[in-house]
Amino acid sequence: MGIRSADGQPSAAMACDKKRGALQGRIAVGGLCTGGGGFARAFAGGYRSSEIESSYVVIATESGLLMRRSGASEARLKPFEKDTFIGPGGVLKFFRNSRGRVAGFTMNRYDVRGLRFARLRAAD
Repeated sequence: MGIRSADGQPSAAMACDKKRGALQGRIAVGGLCTGGGGFARAFAGGYRSSEIESSYVVIATESGLLMRRSGASEARLKPFEKDTFIGPGGVLKFFRNSRGRVAGFTMNRYDVRGLRFARLRAAD
């Protein structure tokens, strides 16, 4: 059966897998496959939740995205749908600002829904 999106359609990762074979080294975006490095950089950076006073760092690599929380090891984020990834913290749905840039994400998992993390500005 495979992974399906909320509307019951095959996830973008499945569409990518069917189109090109293995998903290795690629990130699925809206049903299209793209190399990890360039696309992944749009998500890279620091994110903070003022609600729980916790921070995460998203790291872009050639094979996709990694996520790290202070004092924890890095974990791979697996693509699910456009701007949505699955990781050890649960399902991360990234949101964008009016200019189309990634502005943060919400986290959903078994014990929390809609926990918001805002993107931190890079130091100038």
